[in-house]
Amino acid sequence: MDEVVADYFMELLKTYSPTGREDKIARVVEGQLKTLGYENVHQDRAGNVLGSLIGNNVEVLLCGHMDTVPGKRPVTLRNGSFTGRGAVDAKASLLALMLGAIDAKKMGAKLGITFVSAVGEEGESKGIREIIGSSLSPDYAIFGEPSNTVDLTVGYKGRMLLEMVVCTLPHHASAPWQGVNAIEKSVDIFRKIERYYGKGESFRDVSVSLTGMTSKKAHNVTAYYARSLIDLRYPPSKADGEIMSELNELVNSEPIECDVELNVISSVKPYVSNIKGSLVKSFKVGVAKVTGNSASLLFKSGSGDMNIAGNETDVETVTYGPGDPSLSHSDNEVISIEDLENSIKIISNALLELDSLHSR
Repeated sequence: MDEVVADYFMELLKTYSPTGREDKIARVVEGQLKTLGYENVHQDRAGNVLGSLIGNNVEVLLCGHMDTVPGKRPVTLRNGSFTGRGAVDAKASLLALMLGAIDAKKMGAKLGITFVSAVGEEGESKGIREIIGSSLSPDYAIFGEPSNTVDLTVGYKGRMLLEMVVCTLPHHASAPWQGVNAIEKSVDIFRKIERYYGKGESFRDVSVSLTGMTSKKAHNVTAYYARSLIDLRYPPSKADGEIMSELNELVNSEPIECDVELNVISSVKPYVSNIKGSLVKSFKVGVAKVTGNSASLLFKSGSGDMNIAGNETDVETVTYGPGDPSLSHSDNEVISIEDLENSIKIISNALLELDSLHSR
């Protein structure tokens, strides 16, 4: 593997960058872009790092994210593989987009390219919202997230982050039979929601996860307040209003023995790419040229910045990157040198094919 690529990736991995703390890695990315030859390298008001490669054909936005979920992990390079927080989600994709564009331009691509290293993807997507509201007007957008290196993500579920607050009357902990425990009731209601929607393993299904709970603390009083966070993912066949109607019906069917309030903290609509569009065709060519195999189209249970860009603009959009998506947000993020090398080549070939489609 080219030493420069390995050095760049190690530099990214060693720079801890949980959401909201991207300042250090932003400076690293700025330096890398300038060294590679990107023009007009700068940070915008959200903290995104941008760089341009001038062209006289169509305009393409390449957008990876430099933030990660919290939690430091050891950064290593052993037996041909990298480990570290963000190795899979999604610093490998960020670097692959950065370098794939450079290679495509060196091989003659006339595309105009804007590279964005976005902040806040693992949070409220502050970075991509700033980009959408800016003066940029690309013809295509490619987002960087792991897609098994040889596959292409064309569908994401929508996401609703819900707050459920349960309030009851306090009772002495020695006499729990005298009333309702808010923590226990919260779990009961969540289990009812979970049973209603099922496991949610298919892209066509709704899935729910209980991701947090806080309560009033008194060691000798039954819990009389509980606030839960519920992460709900839903397919394009469902509307968020329909989801809320179903949830409210489930909650309101509870016996009147406590107060239950259900609120939407944030939401992102589902998105499916144009699978017959030029981007999908170009990536299929790129994968075939590099690996000799056909790319599979992935419909993922998660969500990403593609959801926001795809729903709020008319830009043709896909998501691609190296690595196993099932390792995202885990303590075992590991990615091989081979996958990183191949993804750079696939992106380069996909961009060349896209350029060729517009030059015929």
